[in-house]
Amino acid sequence: MTRTKTTADEALGEWLAQQFRALSSVRRCRIQPHWQQLQPSEYPPLLAVDTWMQATLFVYPQRHPPTVRELRRLLNHNTRAGVGTVVLLHRGNFPEQPTMKIPSWLLALHSLSHERLFTYEGSAPSFTLDRLHLIAHGPAGVSRLLWRCDVTFQRLAVIERVIRHGPLRGRWLSAELDCENQKEDYAAAARARRAPQHRLDPFTRESFSLLGLSASASDSEIRQAFRRLARETHPDVSDLPHAEAEARFRRIQVAYQHILNQQSDRQDME
Repeated sequence: MTRTKTTADEALGEWLAQQFRALSSVRRCRIQPHWQQLQPSEYPPLLAVDTWMQATLFVYPQRHPPTVRELRRLLNHNTRAGVGTVVLLHRGNFPEQPTMKIPSWLLALHSLSHERLFTYEGSAPSFTLDRLHLIAHGPAGVSRLLWRCDVTFQRLAVIERVIRHGPLRGRWLSAELDCENQKEDYAAAARARRAPQHRLDPFTRESFSLLGLSASASDSEIRQAFRRLARETHPDVSDLPHAEAEARFRRIQVAYQHILNQQSDRQDME
């Protein structure tokens, strides 16, 4: 498991500790001292979270994706010790495109988190949590990336996760993490699965995906999604580097305008 610079780890650890301490199920949350000096074989976490149900969770923020072998060794080590495991990946590991061919490490993490996969981004003192949902799309192994940006943890439980298929088959102690709008996210994913994607041209499908919407989204949902993403990415207010914010905002504008044009054309035809 790779490690980041000490100062960056400390800032991220303090911020993540605040997120977990705000949960009613958490008794205490400790940043592990001197964790950078431990050997990789010791699987040092950045955070140790204790719950009121007498369970412990180790939290591993990762700048770079772990291999499936590393994940299995980590889970074996922690599960035998009676400790749950959660891995938070940096969002920089994911493409800006709305679809991607899912690598084995991402498939493993998605099954371990029971489709509650969280990522982090930013730098001190401004970090954010995002939630990722994968939706099977097109050719085998390709999925759409449905994002819920800038979320807050709402509930935590340490549970035994039974994985029957994929690269992480087995019984592992893991985290059940929820955020706000969880039901809305699952409803949006269900609508996306039911949407007649084959009737849309690729650019229109990607435009809906970029806004985090299904093709069946209503006019109000489209407007709300654009306004929310515009507030997050506009170069004048975004915490992202100016050039990155400008590029993201421009992509969102293009996608939004394309969807409006497509809807206008359909209405004229009707």
